[in-house]
Amino acid sequence: SPNDKFGLTLLKAQPVIDEAEEEAVRRNLVPEGWLNLRTYDSRYWEDVTLAERWSTVGVVNAYCEKKLDMVLGFADSYGLATVTKVSAGFGNGVPVITTAGLPSMLHSRKSYPYLIRMQGSYRHMAAALFKLIAKQDKTDPNHSPHSLDYLHMLFMYHDKKRAVNKQERDETTDSESVSSHCYFSLYAIKNYFSEHSAEFKSIWSITTPSYPFDEELPRNKSQVEHWLKEVSEKTNGAFSLCDYYREYGLECGFVT
Repeated sequence: SPNDKFGLTLLKAQPVIDEAEEEAVRRNLVPEGWLNLRTYDSRYWEDVTLAERWSTVGVVNAYCEKKLDMVLGFADSYGLATVTKVSAGFGNGVPVITTAGLPSMLHSRKSYPYLIRMQGSYRHMAAALFKLIAKQDKTDPNHSPHSLDYLHMLFMYHDKKRAVNKQERDETTDSESVSSHCYFSLYAIKNYFSEHSAEFKSIWSITTPSYPFDEELPRNKSQVEHWLKEVSEKTNGAFSLCDYYREYGLECGFVT
């Protein structure tokens, strides 16, 4: 499936799950037979827009069968958000532990009180990026002396929903498209930069300069060259969330 970038399926992951369960018993973390791990397929590989539905159905069914104490997953942010909201209302609340859930809007403890994210969030990434590249207020005692002090930036990122090169589709299909992780990254950057800099809050008050594209569609050299020229004319610094365009930009002399 084009939605599965890593080729990970329940069948391939099951040996790892079994080994983890055995390891927990060997280390005397839990008694033998105490863990009852049940896998559920959200069918994200089949349709990303419907995975949220099946994730929620699976969790509700497990709770109704009195077989739900904790949720491990889900990998997609939309399904994870809905499952976490719903499971918080089960009994005294059911915790959801995930290595995904990076979008900063999942930070709300009111909406997602039992969500445990093991990798932090895109907000942490935005904080590091602010220290690295953003123009700093030198009067701020917490400013980064090593920042590149960039102010006029434009972000190139992959997003099917907003892509300049997206395929023609009917309005219903387009409205149901999900936002990409790159979009959620940019969302976190805009919020963090605006919160910590009056200048960014002012110049990004309406919109954050960006150039979304669909990196999964075929493209030729002249098309990419046109995009990079257009980007370079709009700003004095461009940041791409795709390695392909940085390599091409170096070749053409658009970025250094």
